[in-house]
Amino acid sequence: PIVWIDVEPVLHFDWSPDVVANGAVVQGAARGYTDAGFRIGFYSIGSLWTRVVGSLRFGEPEWRPAGSRGLAEALDRCGPDWSFQGGVGVLGQWIEDARDRNVTCPGAVTDLRRWFHQY
Repeated sequence: PIVWIDVEPVLHFDWSPDVVANGAVVQGAARGYTDAGFRIGFYSIGSLWTRVVGSLRFGEPEWRPAGSRGLAEALDRCGPDWSFQGGVGVLGQWIEDARDRNVTCPGAVTDLRRWFHQY
């Protein structure tokens, strides 16, 4: 399974305004996980990714949120136009009934054990 690194501003956690410093933090986390033998992927969206780490690129799998815009928008965000760090979209997410909903992107491995581990 993949360790998903969430790169976005969130409530009660502010990133530095220095995108280079933030990028170093993300690179360090990515290296730590990969050095420990884990695969990595990123959860974000272009505008938030750029705000936090600028133009940093990894080319790793992406999990892309669509907010409350629905399943159709989540599937649209699977496309290459929505890539934020050079990776392929493998999961789309939207909010419905106050819950996160997720969909495997067309063309991605649909066996969720590839993307998650059950404990």
